[in-house]
Amino acid sequence: MKLALVLVVLCALNACTQQCEFAEPRERAPDPMLLASATRLGDSDPESCRAQCCARANCDAALLELSVNGSAQCFLLDCDGACTLREDSQYRVYERTDVHTRENKTHIVPLMLATSTRTEDNNETQDRCSLPSRVGMCKAAFRRWFFDSDSGSCQRFIFGGCDGNDNNFQSQEECEAACPLRAAVNEEEKPPVKAYLNALPPQTSLSEDFPEPNEMSQEQFSELCAAPPVVGPCRAAFPRWFYSSTNSRCELFIYGGCRGNKNNYRDEKECSATCDRVKVLPSKKQLPEMSEEYRAVCAVAPESGPCRASFPKFYYDPETQSCKSFIYGGCKGNENKYETEEECEARCGDPESFESRGKGHSRWTAAFFLFLALGAVSCLLLTALILITVRRQRNQRHLSIRSDKEELLPDSERASLDSLPLPESPQQT
Repeated sequence: MKLALVLVVLCALNACTQQCEFAEPRERAPDPMLLASATRLGDSDPESCRAQCCARANCDAALLELSVNGSAQCFLLDCDGACTLREDSQYRVYERTDVHTRENKTHIVPLMLATSTRTEDNNETQDRCSLPSRVGMCKAAFRRWFFDSDSGSCQRFIFGGCDGNDNNFQSQEECEAACPLRAAVNEEEKPPVKAYLNALPPQTSLSEDFPEPNEMSQEQFSELCAAPPVVGPCRAAFPRWFYSSTNSRCELFIYGGCRGNKNNYRDEKECSATCDRVKVLPSKKQLPEMSEEYRAVCAVAPESGPCRASFPKFYYDPETQSCKSFIYGGCKGNENKYETEEECEARCGDPESFESRGKGHSRWTAAFFLFLALGAVSCLLLTALILITVRRQRNQRHLSIRSDKEELLPDSERASLDSLPLPESPQQT
């Protein structure tokens, strides 16, 4: 009986699997709200997770969350309206591509998953390319591309994450491939494909945190391209890219998932587009000349250290001449690290007063040692004077032993008197 029941269940699962079709797995992650509403099944493998999704009429995608120890958590996504997904190597998503109907409900393909261009007919392509850009009602901030029918070129815009339209592309290449008949780009003026790895076209419109590559202030370059990579206190393991100003190239590092800095990019292309071939404008504030002592405690870049604690600290930024917060790991680091912003400002806010305090301290130290040396010499002189005085008093006491009568005798008799033996004292019987 039990064996028959198991066979029935296996046959049912096999039938569901055969009825369902899934696209190739992609490295995508849902937004926190979508992940919170997903059905979590616990530890699973790709085949079991897809089978569970196939068995549910309201499942649009099977999601696997990968962990460091090799296990995977299965989630079932119900994309009722829109699924906002982003590139993330920690997740694998399997989109259902089979047509499955629901009662009073239409299956909606997630926008982030629908990367393939729909080219069923030319009318659909033309309608797609003529749509205006739509930010949507959600509050995310994804950088996307849309085809601008007025200028005849692909432009960049910010997508909120949901309620968009089909004129929404993840890259300029995808946008131009989807709207080739309408694109008015001169092939002679169009930059080569390799140029996209290093710089964006001049017409690119970027957000405030993503400045144009041709010009960038010193403050922006310090935050976006010169800051050291910050892993953060969280324990995730996301591969990210940062720009190394020392090596003048983008390099890979592991991001913990929270409390990083702005020198943190999802891919090498975004990093190169931000920091390669930029013209750094001179800083508006002239930096004063700094001594080595001031530079060590106020001008070096903050270091979180190798430890994984999370202590909020403050460091002094000489470029902006202000104190900023950062996360200290708990060990090593450098001296540009203060408990409070007030302590940081008091220590480094005025370089001239810092130098004057240092010079005053040096003068006070020299005066102290001079006073100490004079005191030691005075003690030695006083000791020598005391010894001489004591010796002279002893000599005077020895001369006073002679009686007044001996002083009246001539020298010859005084000498014979000195040579006589002293009488022995009478012994008492």
